[in-house]
Amino acid sequence: NVRQAIQRISAFRTNEGAFAYWPGSNDADEWSTNYAGHFLIEAQQRGYLVPAGLLQGWLSYQSRRAAQWGRSGAYLREDLIQAYRLYTLALAGQAEQGAMNRMRELNDLSLTARWRLAAAFALIGQREVAESMTSGLSSQVEPYRETSGTYGSALRDQAMILETLGLMQKREQGLTLFRRISEALSSEKWLGTQTTPFSIVAA
Repeated sequence: NVRQAIQRISAFRTNEGAFAYWPGSNDADEWSTNYAGHFLIEAQQRGYLVPAGLLQGWLSYQSRRAAQWGRSGAYLREDLIQAYRLYTLALAGQAEQGAMNRMRELNDLSLTARWRLAAAFALIGQREVAESMTSGLSSQVEPYRETSGTYGSALRDQAMILETLGLMQKREQGLTLFRRISEALSSEKWLGTQTTPFSIVAA
């Protein structure tokens, strides 16, 4: 299944190295680019063969977009898209620390974007920065569900927060979130294709 997914993702690659929402399209979808690249990194780190050109093209695209980013209003929840982009680069060992530092100076970051950016700092060993960014920050997310943008939900975002707490070795602090997410995963209710994997990773 993992090998087939890697092969399938290749069909979504654009000329720039990003990933489109539909196969064969050359229009990059910023969230899908983050999400597909995240999968490729996780697969490679677990020993699966990821074509070097596929991953290198994605890394180059992500680095360019990270460096160029500024609020444009072109994307729904664009600060979360950038924070997730920076997280994926950190996970790949190619952290854009300049872009990370510029972003953490912004005063109007959304709750989930701030938590996701903190995870990027934790990944590169800067736990003190991550802790400073999240000190006193709520882990509660208002209920919502997106069918575009970041395709998110409150539970998906809480899973991101739980993962960040784990990266910061604050597992007791994340226990309430863990129980909530575990209950959702064990229930019969429908969970989105974003919510389920983020929840499993975090748990």
